[in-house]
Amino acid sequence: MLNVCGTDGSRQLADVPTATAGVAWSADETELVFASTKAPTLTAEHVWTVALSGGAPVDRTPDLDATATTVKYHHGAVLVEVHRGVRTEIDSFADGKLNPKLRWPNGITIGMPAANPFPDAPDVVAVGVGDPGHSNNVAVVKEGQLQKITSEGDAQLADINLGETKVVHWTSKEGVKLEGIATFPPGYTSGKRYPFLVLPHGGPEANDEP
Repeated sequence: MLNVCGTDGSRQLADVPTATAGVAWSADETELVFASTKAPTLTAEHVWTVALSGGAPVDRTPDLDATATTVKYHHGAVLVEVHRGVRTEIDSFADGKLNPKLRWPNGITIGMPAANPFPDAPDVVAVGVGDPGHSNNVAVVKEGQLQKITSEGDAQLADINLGETKVVHWTSKEGVKLEGIATFPPGYTSGKRYPFLVLPHGGPEANDEP
């Protein structure tokens, strides 16, 4: 159940029969924004809103070709963790639309950003990032781009050949568009035969990440 609380007590806005994750004020503070789903899964899938006057929650991203797992309010903006296939990013939600905000090149963002919640504080966020060539580290936004401020693990991996990793796409015989990760052995030579290992993952409660 979603309630709003004030000096006059608590008032229920909506009863959500499935999973929810995160809750945030809309930019104009007329709605609550949260992640939820119509499916009987353990994780949320879309961005939903409900008016402060009450009523039925509305799926605001019904055609989303991705998974919106949770939301967070930050300095007047609604941030959404979005899983697009094997990649994870942070989007902003406004006017019923998701727009990319924080992306890590060739990798993923990890969890929701950490930030000072007070409105008079500087608008600075930090988020975990990871990619196939590095350990997970912390990045902040500088000059409009995510830049790492930690480098844990770089020294240990500097002399290790990890091999190439690619995100690959295909369509199943049932017509379902799928995405996966292909990892090639160090020193891979195109055209040469190698042993091939498949690690299937069905979801939807989680997904593999590069």
